[in-house]
Formats: sequence, C-alpha cells, structure tokens
Amino acid sequence: MASFNQNTEENKQNGKRKWNESHSDIERISKDDEDDNSTTEMEQGYQELCKTQPTILVEDFEPMKPLEEEELMEASLTTDRKQVIVGICAMKKKSFSKPMKEILNRLAEFEYLKMIVFEEELLLKPIEEWPICDCLISFHSKGFPLEKAIRYAELRNPLVINHLPTQFALQDRRQVYSILESEGILIPRYAVLDRESQDPNLHELVESEDHVEINGVVFNKPFVEKPVSAEDHNIYIYYPTSAGGGSQRLFRKIGSRSSVYSPESRVRKTGSFIYEDFMPTDGTDVKVYTVGPDYAHAEARKSPALDGKVERDSEDKWMKKVHRLCPYLDTINRQVLDFDFEKLCSVSLSRINVYACLVCGKYFQGRGTNTHAYTHSVAESHHVFLNLQTLKFYCLPDNYEIVDSSLDDIKYVLNPTFSPKHISLLDTCDKRSRAIDGTLYLPGIVGLNNIKANDYCNVILQALSNVTPLRDYFLDERNYAKVKRPPGDSVFLLVQRFGELMRKLWNPRNFKAHVSPHEMLQAVVLWSGKKFQFTEQGDPIDFLSWFLNSLHRALNGKKSRHSSIVYKTFMGSMRVKTRKIPPVELDEKQRYSLLCTDEYAEHVSESPFLYLTCDLPPPPLFKDEVMENIIPQVSLYSLLTKFNNESEKEYKTYKENFMKRFEITQLPPYLILYIKRFTKNTFFVEKNPTIVNFPVKNVDFGDILTPEVKAAHKNTSYDLIANIVHDGEPNKGTYRVHVLKQGNSKWYEMQDLHVSDILPQMITLTEAYIQIYKLRTDR
Repeated sequence: MASFNQNTEENKQNGKRKWNESHSDIERISKDDEDDNSTTEMEQGYQELCKTQPTILVEDFEPMKPLEEEELMEASLTTDRKQVIVGICAMKKKSFSKPMKEILNRLAEFEYLKMIVFEEELLLKPIEEWPICDCLISFHSKGFPLEKAIRYAELRNPLVINHLPTQFALQDRRQVYSILESEGILIPRYAVLDRESQDPNLHELVESEDHVEINGVVFNKPFVEKPVSAEDHNIYIYYPTSAGGGSQRLFRKIGSRSSVYSPESRVRKTGSFIYEDFMPTDGTDVKVYTVGPDYAHAEARKSPALDGKVERDSEDKWMKKVHRLCPYLDTINRQVLDFDFEKLCSVSLSRINVYACLVCGKYFQGRGTNTHAYTHSVAESHHVFLNLQTLKFYCLPDNYEIVDSSLDDIKYVLNPTFSPKHISLLDTCDKRSRAIDGTLYLPGIVGLNNIKANDYCNVILQALSNVTPLRDYFLDERNYAKVKRPPGDSVFLLVQRFGELMRKLWNPRNFKAHVSPHEMLQAVVLWSGKKFQFTEQGDPIDFLSWFLNSLHRALNGKKSRHSSIVYKTFMGSMRVKTRKIPPVELDEKQRYSLLCTDEYAEHVSESPFLYLTCDLPPPPLFKDEVMENIIPQVSLYSLLTKFNNESEKEYKTYKENFMKRFEITQLPPYLILYIKRFTKNTFFVEKNPTIVNFPVKNVDFGDILTPEVKAAHKNTSYDLIANIVHDGEPNKGTYRVHVLKQGNSKWYEMQDLHVSDILPQMITLTEAYIQIYKLRTDR
C-alpha cells in the first residue's frame, strides 16, 4: 500500500478536502449543526459524540506525523472542538505492529479523532481503571484478557469496531468453518478428527499409503492436516508416493523459512485435526487489515497452498515471495526421467530454452503459448515441466512456477552438488545407495552405457573417476567455474561435461544404477575433430593421452607441474639419453670416425610424461608339444627395467636407428603404465597375449631409480587402483576395467553396464593394458 506523507500541511488539507467531498465537512457541521437538517447519518453520529465532553485528555497530537510507541501513549489534540476518543485495546506486540501503525496513520488525517493505547500493565488492573473511550478497537492474541475486554465494553458501552465475543470462535478452526459455511462462503471439503470427543464415531482414522479415511470420508493425497486450535500453526501437507511422498510442514516463520519438507508420510497420531482437500490458489490468500473506498491494506499470509520465502532485494530490504504449489505433482513419473542425454528439443532439435516433461521424460522448447512444450502440455495433458538450464519447475499451460521441496530430488539428479565435507568422506564411505527401481549400487562404481562402440572411452572415464585428486577437483564445480578462456574457445565444454559426468557417477541419489556418457562423448567427438567416436572402436591409450592433454589445455595449463590438476596428479619427469647408431654397412674405421662426431654423440634431454610405455617381449613363434600356443608370462619389474638408466632400447626410423636410455627423475602421485600389446604395420594389427605378473599392493618403483633420485623421494611404493583389460582379437575385442573402491578396499569389475565383485587374485591373470597406481603415503 502506498504510504502517506504525514509531515506536510498539504496532505493535511487533502485529508480535509476528501472528507468534504464525502459530505462530512467537520467545520460546517460544528458551526451549523442546529440549522442544517440535511445531515447524513455519519454527521448525526458525530454531532451526538460532540455533545459529550471527552474524559481522557492527552497532549498535542500532530496528525500527519508517523506514529511511534511513545507518541501513541502521550498524543492528544489541542483544539477547541470536542473530539472522538479511539481506544486501542490489545497486546503491545499487536498495538504497535506495522499493520496497526498503518491504520492509525490513516486515522490521523482526521483532526477530530484522537487515539489512546491501553498499556499491557493497565490490562492487568480492574476494568474500572481502564481509560474511557468513545470507540474501541480490540482484538485477541496470545495472553490477551478477552473476557475483561468484553466486560469493559458492557460497562462503558463504546462503539466497538470488531465484535468481541466472536473472537472466541476465531480460536477454534471448527467454529470458523461452521461460520464460513453458514455465510455461504466456499471452503474445501473437510472432516474433523476429534480425539477429545467421547463419541468413537468422531475419531475414526484409517490410514493407507496414498489416502486416509476420516470418519468415513476419504481424502486422497495431497491433503491438508490442520490442528483444530487456531493458535497451533503447525499445518502439514502430505504428498502421494508418485510425487516422492513425505510432507510439507508449515509453521510460524523462523528466520527466513515458514515451511520445511519432511520424509515422514504418516499422519499425526495425537491431537485433534481437520483434514481437508488440497486446493491450489493463485496467491490470493490474504489477510485484510483496513478497507476504504479506494484502497485496502492487506498482505499475503501463509496457507496450505502458499509458502512464503523471505529474501533480500537489490536494496537489501526484506521481501516476501509467494509461491504456488501444483495439484499435478502426482503425475510426475520418476521412472522415465533421464537427464544424461543431450539437452535438445525433441521436435525442433534446438538447444535454447529446453524443458523436460516430468510425466513422459521428453524434451521440448519454450513454455509460451506457441511453443512445443505448451503444445505438448495441451495435447497430452502433461503439466509439470523442468527448465534444464535454470532448474525451475513450471506448470503448463497455466504457466506458473512451482516451488516445492519434494521436487528437490529431481533437481539433484539433474545437477548433483557436493560439499567439501561430503567430498572428503567419499574414500571412507562404503554405503550403498538404492535407485528408484530398488537396485543397489555403490556411488563411484557405476556402469556406463555403451551407445554402440564406446567401451574404450568408458573404461578410461571409469578409471579416472576413482583417481581421488582428479575426482575431488571436478566434483566441486567452483574449482573450475572461474577459469578464463579466450573468446570463442569452446574446448572448455569438455571440462564442464567431464565435471557433470563425474558428479553423476558419484551421485548417491541417482534414479538409476547406471549413467549414460552421451553428453560427454558428444563433446569428445566435437573437440577431437571426430578422431574419437562412439560408433567406432578405438584405442584407450590414444583417447587417454588426448583427453588428459585437452583437459590440461582447457584449464589454462602451462608447462609447469602445478599449472593444472591434470599435471599435478599424473605428470612425472624423466631424462632421455639418445645416441645415433652408424649404418651397419660401414667398416670399423668409418664407424669410428662417425662416432667421434657430435651427431653420433649421446644427447641428454629432460622430458615430462603422463604415462610410461612398457614394451612386452615378443611372443613365441612355435607351438608346444601338444600343438597349442604357449602363453608367455613376464614380471612387471622386468618391464620396468627399461627406465633404470642402464637398459638400452633401439628405435628405428625410415633411414636411421637410435639407442635410448631412460632415467626417471621424478615420480608422480599417480602413475599410469601403458603395456604395449598391439603392434601395427602396413597390413594388420597384431596382439601380444603375454601375461604380466604384477602385485596389486606395494609395488616399489625405487628399484629402477638411481641412488640420487631415490634419495630425493620420500616414498616410492605404489598401490594399484585401476586395471584396464583388453579381451578378444585386436580389431574385434572389448575392454573392461577393474577398480579399487577405497571405502571398503574391494575390487570391482566394470564392463559397460555390468558391475560385479572380483577377487584381486583374478586381476593378475588378465591381459592388462593400462594400469593406474597410487603413491603410498604411509611410509
């Protein structure tokens, strides 16, 4: 309501002029009241009051000044005219409330009125000592002596604005409903469960999963449960199981909240209650304080269909937003909701302003009258939609926002969030979660959908999701939300998609026990220039190398080790010593002369690495005595001798040959080993089936370090945390991954959607292809 400026003489004159226009000119009445016989009923009443000398006199009262508590106590009018004394009889909290001040400030426009406020201390005294007034405004609140106010009105006989005995009825919702019905005012269908009554027919309760029966009257969820006492503001709304169950509990505002969601779906078993149908409103439930010909002072109040949310506006002032609940929440089908796929309109294929229909799970664009979402809503009678960008819910075609905490689970599935405390507990928790279909799963040990031939990508993503520093970084979106990229550089989308996938894999409240990497793979296809596709089989090591370097570049990584989480986690360094081999057709003298030149001298270079390539020995060419191929075995430590600064490895090019020695100078926190199984030539790809014998714990890489380098490392022992395996022929095989769940120290095998336990002894018998080791820090 617009507030009145009460400090100017102009407003005072305006108030007089308004009164003149309504045929109640006080100046004219006071001078000509005996001669004028055309007075109105209001004027006659005023003339009668003017004949009585006011009993209470207080000091000057400036009618246009905003009223404060002290001013209300001490204010008066100093005029030579008889005034009407208006008494305010209520508890202090009500008498000096903001709505009451609004009322008194309006009454202060009229100079013939003066207000007195009954102090709380005065209300404790006998009514004979209460001030005498001509007009009484009195209303009940907790602690107010309503009976004494009624006796005072009978003793002094003032003009009572609001009927006092009726205020007893306002304290009992049953009487209020009876009064409303008797006056023909529409109210919801209701029934009273009176547990205080001696009549057993008045407190019969039969409770089922999605409805209750009160004295033979059935109420399907959602329904409202109200205490019969109007002083009890704990009103509950119960939701059906199709909407997630639980209840919304309304109460008197505490801080910035006036309701809270509870998973409890059973009704209260003690106390008397009114049960009524849930009825949606349009935010029109209001409490009216004053009504005039051109205005009404009212404010929205809490009701079963309203949830007031108090926030601060741009000027740091409190404001109350009234939200609307929706009667169609029970039509939501969580079984069909899948937010893993690309956010495209199923009709226009547009990515702009896309909404998900929560009834059928399809995506549609817009929500205006000419949009695909609106058309779908009208044609299929599907009403609840979710904006996939803003995470806001809307009811179509009515087009209003739905704010309901029972929908938070849907919002969390679309965009899971993790607090730092939650992230810190992931490696110590082994609690299983239950999907909406009842399937149990371990967060982080989740199957990935194989769209066609993307298992080579799935195993890399599943392995990286269990690398603790990388996982923790991408679970908290704030870590990379402020990374600045050049204009037009869209490679950062790869970072966002990987973060979204990581949060979905570790989401403890998924609707399904698996995740589809569709959006992640779409970003891979786009930013790799179709080098990696999910319709064609690829090599995991090629994808791993490209993916880690792309993430590093998208995060503004430089050459330094700590410039990105990727380098900080996986980057080590080695010293490469290279010497050129003279051609074999030269004689000894020519070879010696070449070796003395700088070209054939040994050159040393420092090189960083993200993974180490281990070369397998060639498989045997001949079969054994039973005509079967021999499957050779080799120790992992034998493969690692390549990096001990002593073993030389020959590398051939088209024209020249080189001998190289490798010396590791710094070990990373997480070490990736690539066991080279495939040999490619012009005609075919050959696979080496050699089994690598490796321990899963306490692999000491210190044996391959030089004494100087080993002394610089506090720890050199690693534990295996992920093992990627290739099965089958080179061009037709499949990939699976073994992952260690650090919360329970158990191993799990994942192949696309298939997830199962596996013994660590079985892991060492597989054809290992890529392994990830974690540095031990307990030594």
